[in-house]
Amino acid sequence: ETRAIETAFSIAELQTVIRERAKGVPAGAFITAIGGILPRQFQENRLPTLAELDTAAPQHAVYIHSSFNGPAVTNSLGKNFFQGRGIPVSDTGLIQQNEPTWNALDALRSNWTLQDTKRTMRQVFGYFNSVGLTTVHSVLGSQERGPAQYFGWAEQRPMLELKQEGNLTLRLRLYFNTGPRVDGKPGNPELRDLLDNQMFDLGDDMVRTAGVGEHIVDWPLEGAVPLGDEYYQSVRLVAQRGWQLMEHSFNEANHAARADVWERVNREFPITNLRWSIDHVNTIEPRTLSRMKALGVGVRAHGWRFLAGTPGQAGPPYRMLLESGIPVGTGMNGAQAAPIDPWLNVYYMVTGKNVRGELINDGQQITRQQAVWLYTGGNGWFSREENTLGSIQVGRLADLVVLNADVFDPKAVPDEDIRRVHSVLTVL
Repeated sequence: ETRAIETAFSIAELQTVIRERAKGVPAGAFITAIGGILPRQFQENRLPTLAELDTAAPQHAVYIHSSFNGPAVTNSLGKNFFQGRGIPVSDTGLIQQNEPTWNALDALRSNWTLQDTKRTMRQVFGYFNSVGLTTVHSVLGSQERGPAQYFGWAEQRPMLELKQEGNLTLRLRLYFNTGPRVDGKPGNPELRDLLDNQMFDLGDDMVRTAGVGEHIVDWPLEGAVPLGDEYYQSVRLVAQRGWQLMEHSFNEANHAARADVWERVNREFPITNLRWSIDHVNTIEPRTLSRMKALGVGVRAHGWRFLAGTPGQAGPPYRMLLESGIPVGTGMNGAQAAPIDPWLNVYYMVTGKNVRGELINDGQQITRQQAVWLYTGGNGWFSREENTLGSIQVGRLADLVVLNADVFDPKAVPDEDIRRVHSVLTVL
């Protein structure tokens, strides 16, 4: 896996990343980059072609899967692999988005052994470390296909074995994804079954359960306004059992509908000390923000619009969130849908500019110190570890990162160079 492609901003830079990666990969093996990439990040505003990938890696199959649902691109060796499994690939190496891209990813996954998966997981976790991350919050849950399907024992086994072997280099805080599927297909476990058979806040410093989310009802239901009785009953059950809840919530109508239900539940089973949160939060009105704050709810403001955002499609409102006093932290969203590298998000928070250099989030810029704090001290609140993680103090875990340059000095690191910041030493 080669996630460093997410910090390539031209086809030439992408080719350089692949060329360097190929030096350490056995001939014939796949070089992949799955998720967190969009054509618009490249100066050319497109994905690379089959010929360009062949030039970068003539002896390796290459597979680049953009964002969540594709499209994907591959080179000549990859085209042979996919076409041999009935997956159409164009002459320029394009695999169409949605079904063809998912089929391509399934074809790759069906080829992986346990050892392949463990090696890939270590590589991905190593990439997290290389950009200065030591802790991630991750949703365990099924979305039917692809890498999001991560609930059963077989899917957890690579991580569990790495932990037993002492080879985990990331602290993991795990949330259980639940909710019956409206379409009737096999999917996530029922919420009550989960709460009856799992324990909240169980584990150690390396791997710990953190709560339930990011779905507790199926997608069509969770986006409804107003939210229906099934949602109310689900929220009530989570509150009754005293579990932490994190839910993705994109727009004002959905935030307000959640506040309606959460306030109702709070009158019966108080949630103010349960560390509930709404995540993503591209926009929110001050009145709704105040309602959430009164409930003890936090906001995880996700900066994936650095990559996908355009004028009129920006957010989150970082400055407003900080000034409100509500608990707030940040990330980029899931690694399948957004970049992993936090410095891309720091650049976005500081400048308000997207990957195309367009000013899209004006008025919500914050300082470099504030942006880094949202990734460190701010995020500790969401796993009840604000007194353990997120700052260098006596008695706390000694996670620290040495950067390649002083990101707090605009003379040493001009705004545009924030995107190039990385770690030279990460201590877990």
